[in-house]
Amino acid sequence: DEIFLSLRARGRGILLATHDLYYAERTADHVVFLNQGALLAEGDPESLLVTGEKSLAEAFFRLLAASGP
Repeated sequence: DEIFLSLRARGRGILLATHDLYYAERTADHVVFLNQGALLAEGDPESLLVTGEKSLAEAFFRLLAASGP
């Protein structure tokens, strides 16, 4: 975390692919949700949450369910 946060504080851009939504929530300025290569949503972490959701994991599963089978 410290390395990514330090680089971000210095204005550096980092592209990171991860399945760890908790890590993304703590470190990312911009998040992209994909499902089997298809874009589900993108934006800053806060903008992806709807009322009542407390985590990116909740937002991801809501979007995944809404995307159909």
